[in-house]
Amino acid sequence: MSGTRVRLWRTLGRFTPYERYLHLTEDFLRRPLDAEAIERARRSKIRTLVDHAYAHVPYYRELFDREGIDPREIRSPADLERVPVLTKEGLRDNFDRLFSSAFDRDAVVVDSTGGSTGSPTRYAHDRRYIELAQATLMRSMSWSGCEPGALVAWVVGLEAPPGPQERAKRALQRVVNGKLYLNAFDASDASLAAWCREIRRHRPRAFYGYASALTLLARYVAENGVELPAVCAAVTTAEKLYPEQAEAIEKGLGCGVRDFYGCREAFNIAATCGHGRMHSIADMTLLTTDAAGAVTVTPLDNLAMPLLRYQN
Repeated sequence: MSGTRVRLWRTLGRFTPYERYLHLTEDFLRRPLDAEAIERARRSKIRTLVDHAYAHVPYYRELFDREGIDPREIRSPADLERVPVLTKEGLRDNFDRLFSSAFDRDAVVVDSTGGSTGSPTRYAHDRRYIELAQATLMRSMSWSGCEPGALVAWVVGLEAPPGPQERAKRALQRVVNGKLYLNAFDASDASLAAWCREIRRHRPRAFYGYASALTLLARYVAENGVELPAVCAAVTTAEKLYPEQAEAIEKGLGCGVRDFYGCREAFNIAATCGHGRMHSIADMTLLTTDAAGAVTVTPLDNLAMPLLRYQN
């Protein structure tokens, strides 16, 4: 069934708004991942991002002029260290001034963080960046044997209960975009039993979701002797993955566990490979740490709202 699903995804993708996403995914799978190719790509993206930020983003134009930074001199990851860190508070306080004038605001996606570490923070992404992020996730999933287009069970927070429009949207996502949604915000025993029925019915090739929710599912399966179709991997995200959770997921779902690290403001920061080691996704996000362990990220493809050296 998986091969049929993949062929269907590739066919439908050429006649829907997902066409560009389909091409981006296939392009990502062909990209060389050697260190020299990644470094060339990063330097090119840094030049484009910084030049765009200075030309079209009031916050950065004023910041560069005030700090005496010539954007033409920012051409490498080391050069970017000259740019002052942007904090969450800075993003909240300067949201409008961080918008790129090159984009119509109706053509970008504006959302906010959940506020789990304080006040919610608004951010904006252009659609190409979102598509690139999805293609990057597909590439990471493919390292675990899940071919792009294969059905993936997304165990994430959802509206509950869904209305007719939302149910129709999820059904379309399942067919066209390969996503079977399971609501992580409702993980009662009755809901977990319903998840298992959905999984047996649709036979996803992998899981992607909150570590806590996947752990609950795995323990329910193990404790109740539930048989589920074989999957190639369970990819955790959005929460810290603890060793005991990884062990429970691997035992209950019968597959390897991969961790995918990102945040809402900056997708695709790092992911574990097939050997269980965490790697930065260096061709999409510039990741740096200082002596105190503070992390800054620079999404290299989001031109609608550039975040240079963002401290999440």
